[in-house]
Amino acid sequence: MPLVTNGDRAIFIATMNAVLKHLNIIEDTLHCKDEEPEKCAQEIASYIKNNISQELVVGLIGLNPAILDALSSFFGPKNIRITDLNKQNIGTVKYGVIVWDGNTMTEKLIQESDIALLTGTTFVNGTFDGIWRAIQQYKKNYLIYGVTSSGICELTGLKRICPYGRK
Repeated sequence: MPLVTNGDRAIFIATMNAVLKHLNIIEDTLHCKDEEPEKCAQEIASYIKNNISQELVVGLIGLNPAILDALSSFFGPKNIRITDLNKQNIGTVKYGVIVWDGNTMTEKLIQESDIALLTGTTFVNGTFDGIWRAIQQYKKNYLIYGVTSSGICELTGLKRICPYGRK
């Protein structure tokens, strides 16, 4: 199966996650719900602050409003960078942070950040390879969040955080 389109990659990743869950290799493959996204965001921000550093610049790749809100509260808007691919978000200010164009500004985000926090959706939309090259080139720390990345991270050893993924 060629993985050319977002749809191709989405089907492949969803199928892989389902098979890996069936084989008991991964567990938490269902999205959080209700109040859990806000709790998840708080836990992710707290994890970064308590386990990585209290004084750093966090680069968020992919707009997740709850996570951006928590990061902005924990680290201050001046210490957050964000990129997104949605044209309606680009150039807007969210939680005190201007949203940069993910097609042109992600490398700059990685350069300026101490840690990159990226959505697992980067595997589906085809941007992960370029992001990963920049993370390695600039020797940056990273975390991948969300259930989409569960199988890939398990198989490759990539660092993942997903406090409220469900079984």
